[in-house]
Amino acid sequence: MKLSLSQAAKKTGVSKPTLSRWVKKGEISAEKLANGGYLIDASELDRVMSMKERGNSVTGNGSPEMLQTVTPNETSMLHREVELLVQRLKDREGEIDDLRRRLDTESEERRKLTMMLLDRREKKGLLQRIFA
Repeated sequence: MKLSLSQAAKKTGVSKPTLSRWVKKGEISAEKLANGGYLIDASELDRVMSMKERGNSVTGNGSPEMLQTVTPNETSMLHREVELLVQRLKDREGEIDDLRRRLDTESEERRKLTMMLLDRREKKGLLQRIFA
């Protein structure tokens, strides 16, 4: 439901000039009419009024005091999350290095065993030829 500037002012208790100024600044969206008036969606008014009740600016950016208290907490949480992710990455890299070493060791052992088997077969074949 869309309301005229007058209806919106009555509903919200905000003066028409204030609403008009908010619309012109882009702090509240409205449909401009051919006669120069505005139609404001009721949901847009609800959004603006709920922000006004919380003491925030109409644009939703909050007061500078609020930003100063919220942002460091969010920033520290993000830094902690990055630290945890870096640690997990290092753990995974360690696991990969360990698996590579194990694979190299197993490959070397397999080569030695293969050589031992081949050597044994050659000796057995040589002995069979000698005693045949």
